[in-house]
Amino acid sequence: MDSSKYDIMNSTASTAAEYIRKLYKVEKDLEKSKASTNEIYKVRQEKSIPILAKYNKWLETQIKIFLTIT
Repeated sequence: MDSSKYDIMNSTASTAAEYIRKLYKVEKDLEKSKASTNEIYKVRQEKSIPILAKYNKWLETQIKIFLTIT
């Protein structure tokens, strides 16, 4: 594998990990706050779903990119 493909893959992995870290932070904050079931639902709707939507859009873009370079 040439270095440019490696750099792209490394950057992609870092970005994916950042989305996952954001999701874990939401869950960790909820755990620390001892939130009720209703509060957990509300926070996930307000914070996690937008993160997941951005992550999904980013993943769809990555698929298109990787299909063109492989």
